[in-house]
Amino acid sequence: QGNRNIFVDFPELVSSLYGEAQSQSGSNGYLCPDVDISRAPTNGPISDDSICKSLKAGDVQVVGLHSDSPDEVALVALEDLPYGLELFLTDNGWTGSSFRGSEGTAKLLVPSGGISKGAIFGFGPESSLAYANAWSKSGNLALSATGDSVIVYCKLPDSSYNFLAALTYDGSWVDGE
Repeated sequence: QGNRNIFVDFPELVSSLYGEAQSQSGSNGYLCPDVDISRAPTNGPISDDSICKSLKAGDVQVVGLHSDSPDEVALVALEDLPYGLELFLTDNGWTGSSFRGSEGTAKLLVPSGGISKGAIFGFGPESSLAYANAWSKSGNLALSATGDSVIVYCKLPDSSYNFLAALTYDGSWVDGE
């Protein structure tokens, strides 16, 4: 199928996200500590627009989401994202040939040093995630608690889209108990 599991590709993310396993009755064994996620890779600047071509679906994954004020989207890079790459995040729906224009888009210009493979970063005006406040917004990017889509992509030199990650949700989470 070509599906990727970030915890198989990067088993250290389990500890990075959830801390070391603890023996606790009735739990999955993981606590959620504060984690410093501001690792700085050493990639140099990109030389042309072809870097978006080298990325593929699954090279960035959505690993966390908070909707309905404040919005927050946590991402993990499964490949190095080089300095100068323009990464986009939108809640606009995809029609099959274009985005609907009714919502918003945020753009991150990957900063000097790039974002290293395995790094957790994200979007959100009140977030402590790396680069969370470095995104520029256009339109009304506002995730709804009743359902929405999140699509992460970059633009190819011909202005077409290279989709890297997507998530759609509908309504509130169902409690299994």
